[in-house]
Amino acid sequence: MYNLLNDVHQLEEYKQLCKLLKTEIYNARVLFEKNLVLRSKLNPKLLCKYLNSTNSIKDPIKAIITPNGDLSHEPNKIVNCLNKHFQDVFTIEEKGDLPPFHLELNDVYKFEDIESDDISFELVLSKLNSLKDNKSPGPDKLCSIVLKSCAISFTLPLTLIFRESLKASQLPIQFKSANVTPIHKKGHKTVASNYYPDSLTSIPCKILESILRERIEKHLYKNILLTIQQHGFVKGKSCTTNLLETLDFISSHNSNGLPVDVVMLDFAKAFDSVPHKRLFAKLNAYGINGLALKRMEAFLNNIRQRIVLDEFVSEWVEMFSGVPQGSIIGP
Repeated sequence: MYNLLNDVHQLEEYKQLCKLLKTEIYNARVLFEKNLVLRSKLNPKLLCKYLNSTNSIKDPIKAIITPNGDLSHEPNKIVNCLNKHFQDVFTIEEKGDLPPFHLELNDVYKFEDIESDDISFELVLSKLNSLKDNKSPGPDKLCSIVLKSCAISFTLPLTLIFRESLKASQLPIQFKSANVTPIHKKGHKTVASNYYPDSLTSIPCKILESILRERIEKHLYKNILLTIQQHGFVKGKSCTTNLLETLDFISSHNSNGLPVDVVMLDFAKAFDSVPHKRLFAKLNAYGINGLALKRMEAFLNNIRQRIVLDEFVSEWVEMFSGVPQGSIIGP
């Protein structure tokens, strides 16, 4: 307005409004952060996630040491080198090498398999409406906000796809593909082994996975198949509950003058190197067999992944072991 009318009063009013806007934005941010701190007492991940989002400095992978020992700065070589490293972690195990898994289950608590008719329109619509808006898409490029905003339109086709997938114990290739982002965890950033893969899979596939996971968890809890000592990947438990129990155990023994020895083990690449045949044998021993086991095999057999860094993409490689980190039935 000032440029058009050359009005000093308009300019002054504009400056006052800018100051007011900055003040309101500042006050809103302070209020938001105060509420976030209060909510983080129940869910500490909220604060960590917010702090990470405010960090505008992203350190890209600028170079990687190739298998030949050369230092490469070429993006195409970097993505393929990382992809080759992640593929080398996969293990193949023959069926004859499997250890025996013996577990006696009460016939009353047999696994309640999912029939295709159990996938109702109401269930799929509910899952779509509960999607988080900021979830990143997989290779199919279907964003959560689009699926959620158009939930009514997507409900029918997705319900039909889910039902047919369960009937045939097969999945579309888009459901078995993952875009992998290498996440630096430790050590020098030019060493491929210092990264772990974080997979972005199809969001519609995650919806189907969540339905199957709920049924599997119900079976595991009903039969008390998970040891009470397990704190990872169990509802209501976490690293915090593990530390609290450990601290209580050590404190009580120290109070009674008893010694305590602590042994810590870390299985390297555990989730990437578990052979599929061994995993299926364990599921079968836990009563998840027959058609239910075939469906689980459909999720893990012939799955593939590729590295994606900005606009650079590696070749597809097959995952012979493990489960995609970031999936629903995975960790």
